[in-house]
Amino acid sequence: MSQTQKDNPTQPAIVRAEELFNHMGQRLGYLTALATQRLQGVATTIREEADRLDEPQSVPGEQSNGPEAGRTEEARRQATIKAEEMVDRMGSRINQFTSIAHLQI
Repeated sequence: MSQTQKDNPTQPAIVRAEELFNHMGQRLGYLTALATQRLQGVATTIREEADRLDEPQSVPGEQSNGPEAGRTEEARRQATIKAEEMVDRMGSRINQFTSIAHLQI
């Protein structure tokens, strides 16, 4: 009987601590998701700006070179693929960090 009396006063503290850690884990998950979205937005903005700067400025009456235009398009496509891979890697790293932090909490 004395054993159960000792456990009762400490149980509410344990329950409160678990609730606190669960709440902190939810906040951490929310913040990392928000950071991931912002990083993706920044990467998209940078990619769009780079694409805009890479586009050749055509002068009226000037003819574009076919093979050279094809090479710049290929280079732009490869740069876009590389940027998307970098964003994906960053997103998966943040996901892994969030998972690890949630398991530790």
